[in-house]
Amino acid sequence: MNNQSASPLLPSTKLRSSELDFVKGVLITLMVLFHLSYFVERHVALTEWVYTFHMSGFLVISGFLFNAEKDWHGFGKTLRSIAVPYVVFEVVYLVALGVLGSYMRTNNHIELSPITVLKGLAVAPVGTYWYLHTLLICMAVCYGVNRLRLNAWNTVMLGGSALCALSLVVYGLEAYNVAYFLIGWALRRYGGALLRVVKPSLVAAAPVVLITLTCTNLHRATLPGVALTLSMMSLLCGVYRFTPPQLLKGVTFLGKNSLCIVLFSSFFTVCTKLYVRFFAFDVSGMLWALVSTLLVVGLCLLMACLSDRMGLSEILMGRALALLNNSTMYECITF
Repeated sequence: MNNQSASPLLPSTKLRSSELDFVKGVLITLMVLFHLSYFVERHVALTEWVYTFHMSGFLVISGFLFNAEKDWHGFGKTLRSIAVPYVVFEVVYLVALGVLGSYMRTNNHIELSPITVLKGLAVAPVGTYWYLHTLLICMAVCYGVNRLRLNAWNTVMLGGSALCALSLVVYGLEAYNVAYFLIGWALRRYGGALLRVVKPSLVAAAPVVLITLTCTNLHRATLPGVALTLSMMSLLCGVYRFTPPQLLKGVTFLGKNSLCIVLFSSFFTVCTKLYVRFFAFDVSGMLWALVSTLLVVGLCLLMACLSDRMGLSEILMGRALALLNNSTMYECITF
């Protein structure tokens, strides 16, 4: 029997997938923009604000879309589709930082060695790949706990306790990131719908502004950070309903293709420093950031298409990387 159709715990995301794609499209664009160091150095306060909610929002969605009811074979395929590209891209990125980091003047140049690579893979990933690292651990633990067939409360509590304990010994696994994944997964386990809790509403702009103006040292590890994350998700879902069709189509397209942006963007954001001097006339860095964001996103999508054409996507993940149609890959491939 198909687990998805049989389980009463699975939320009704199919009819609301466009909203989630839209939110992911906005968040993944913010991820690219605020990984551009030349821009970040000129807008520190704005960067700290965006870092409070952009990846934590992704983690909530990831937890909500994670289907722990799959059989071992189905879960193995899901795990492979994230683990293999994580290992490949993290290793390539680490090698690139070791070989070219000083030449490219990156902030995270490393001394390349087998120990450095193993450490990066196991406990301290660099670049955007920390997200895949966190996702893999959260998925594996929650799936294992779910197999015990406890009630929803005990399942979430045991999974949360195990992940928090792991965060004490795994440097790259932060307890607050785990918490956001668990928020989403708990909603799924209790049979709720994410958009019943994070209701689409433009009124959510009020708590967003209030939290921003009244809370100092905002961080996603704080309660105001949690409130800002959920409020921003609510606001973005509300904005979805009033977005012009063509812009809506473009943003949701990015949401569907966010995995390829996570995988390839780290390589291209480093290269954007090569032409900074041509934008010296713009002291704000805004124009450079706009051009660079469009360029990085475009190159990521191009690389995804090339990977599909060359058959590399099937080898790495067992599926096409660029979702150029309207198919909805919502069984835990949370990008």
